[in-house]
Amino acid sequence: MGSQKYTPILVIVLALGLLGSIYLYADAKAELAANMIETHRLQTDFSQLSSNYDQLSAQIETLRDSNTELEARIAELESTPGEPTPPPVVVVERNEVTLNISGSGTIRNVIFLIGDGMGVGQLSAAEYENGQESLSISSMPYKALVTTYSENSFVTDSAASGTALATGYKTNNGRISLSASGEILTTVVEVAEDYGAATGIVSNTRVTHATPACFMAHVSSRGMESAIASQVLESGVDVILGGGSYYFEALDPIAAGYAVVTSTDELLDYDSGKVLGLFAPSYMSYDDYRDPEVEPSVAEMTSKSIELLSDDPEGFFLMVEGGRIDHASHDNNFDVTMREMFAFDEAVMVTLEYASTRNDTLVLVTADHETGGLMIVGGYDSTGISYKWISDDHTGSMVPVYAYGPRAEEVMAFTDNTDIGEFLVGLFS
Repeated sequence: MGSQKYTPILVIVLALGLLGSIYLYADAKAELAANMIETHRLQTDFSQLSSNYDQLSAQIETLRDSNTELEARIAELESTPGEPTPPPVVVVERNEVTLNISGSGTIRNVIFLIGDGMGVGQLSAAEYENGQESLSISSMPYKALVTTYSENSFVTDSAASGTALATGYKTNNGRISLSASGEILTTVVEVAEDYGAATGIVSNTRVTHATPACFMAHVSSRGMESAIASQVLESGVDVILGGGSYYFEALDPIAAGYAVVTSTDELLDYDSGKVLGLFAPSYMSYDDYRDPEVEPSVAEMTSKSIELLSDDPEGFFLMVEGGRIDHASHDNNFDVTMREMFAFDEAVMVTLEYASTRNDTLVLVTADHETGGLMIVGGYDSTGISYKWISDDHTGSMVPVYAYGPRAEEVMAFTDNTDIGEFLVGLFS
C-alpha cells in the first residue's frame, strides 16, 4: 500500500528526466550541426585564402624577378657614365699673358673695372658657356668676396655701392657721393687729380648714370642726370667715354675743354687731349646689337683710354664699367647677360695685357652688386646643367673682387665694398 502511494510521483520524475534528456540531446544535436556548418565555412574560407596566397606568392616572385632586373640595370647605368652634354664653343679666346705675382713694383697706374650686376653666378655661367674655358677675370691671382649693403638697406643700388667704391664710405640708396647727412665725399678721381695723375671714366651705360657719376659728381639723387652732366664737364676727368649724349645737348663740352667724338672711327683716330666720347643718346647698345662703326666695344674704349692716359708722367686712374650686365640680368635674359659678360671680360683682357708687361699697374675687378640671383643647377652625370633666376632685381649677395699687380695681395683682407674704395683713395693720398 505504501509503495503504491509513491508510484505516480516516480513516474512523473522519470518522465521529466526523459524529457530533459530528450531536450539536451536535441540541443546538443543542433549545436553539433551548427558547428559542422561553421567548420565547413571555415574550411571553404581557408581554401580560398590558400588559393589567394598562392596567387600572391606567384606575383611576389614575378616582382622579385623584375626588381632583380631593375637593380642590375641601375648598377649597369651607375657603372657606365653617360655621355656628358657637349660644352659650348669658346666665345672669348683668352690671350696667353704671363702674370707676375711677386707683387714687386710701385703703383703708378690703377685700372678699376666694375661689372654692374655681376655676381658669382654670372661669372660661373660665363665660364661654362665659354666652352668651360677660364675667363680673363678668373685668371687674376688674388681674390676675395665683399659685402655690398648700403647705409639704409641690406640690398644696395648702384648709387650707394658706386659711392662706396669711389669714396670708401657708405651712403643711402640713390645718393651720388654724398653721405646720408648730405656731406660731400671725396672720390678717388678727385684725389688722383690732386696727385697729378690723369683720369678716365668708361661705361656702356650713360656717363651720367649712377656708377660712373659716383666718380665725377655729388648730388642727392641719381635721377638728377642733367646736374650730373654739368658736374661731369667740371670734373676735369681727361677721358670720358660712353652713352648719354641727351644730357649734354644743352651744355658746351668744347668750352669746358673737351673734344667730342661720336663714332668708333673718331675715337680710334683721336690721339691727344681731353675727350668726351658720346656714342648714344642714352645707354649704348647691348654688345650683340651695337653698330661697331658707331658704337665702340667696352674693350675698344678701354684700350683707347689706356693709350691716351698712359703718357702722363704721374700715372693714371681709369674706371671701366660693364654696365649692361645689370640691365640684362634685370630682364632675366640669360643669352644677353652672357654676351655682356664676354664683352666685359674682353675689356679685362685688354687691361691685363697692358699690366702684364709692366710692374707699375694695379688692376682691380669687382661688381657693385649682384642682379637676378642667377643660379646654376643640374649637371649630374649626363643630365646637363640649367640656369635659374630667383629675382628680377638686385640681391644682397656678396660679390667677388679680383686683383693683379703691385699690392694686389691686399685685397684678400677685404670684407666690404668700402674696403675697396678706402684702398683706392689711399693709393693717391
